[in-house]
Amino acid sequence: MQSAVIWNEIERLRFAVVEGDWSPFQGVYINDSSADNKVLDQLSSLVYGEEGQEIIEFCEIEEFAKAIKLGAVAVECGFLP
Repeated sequence: MQSAVIWNEIERLRFAVVEGDWSPFQGVYINDSSADNKVLDQLSSLVYGEEGQEIIEFCEIEEFAKAIKLGAVAVECGFLP
């Protein structure tokens, strides 16, 4: 299964196509004090390495759209500045 991720950083949107089911992260924003810490930690570890560098590979919207057409689940999550 693939997930097509809309990574919302409030000031910009980025897109990624990743392996696995990211639907548990729908609507989850890193730095959101009202979110479950366990879920935030899981999402953070999928997107950022131990030193804070991005480890997710972002793509162009065309690749995102193609993944949706092929059946990927769409998920919107992100980072609150």
